[in-house]
Amino acid sequence: MKKFRVMTRSVTIRQGILKLSESQVRRRKHLIEPVKDATGKPVDGMFNVLKPCTFKNNETFHYDGEVNKSILMAMEDVEAVANKKQAKKKDK
Repeated sequence: MKKFRVMTRSVTIRQGILKLSESQVRRRKHLIEPVKDATGKPVDGMFNVLKPCTFKNNETFHYDGEVNKSILMAMEDVEAVANKKQAKKKDK
């Protein structure tokens, strides 16, 4: 599961699994359902997308699902950006 930041006006996720903060869940509870483990208990902060979920500019979330080219161009991988910054610091 990768952590993404929205870099355009908005991004709409139509399928997959999201890991969201409590405030993100409150705003999208009608669009998602909790992921459950083998015993049937909800996995903390993990949700299946039932209906399209829109995220605004600069909003971050974890996502596990298909990332097509148009979505990828609208978001940045937060961890990859952090790794690039660390590599630049080491090169100096």
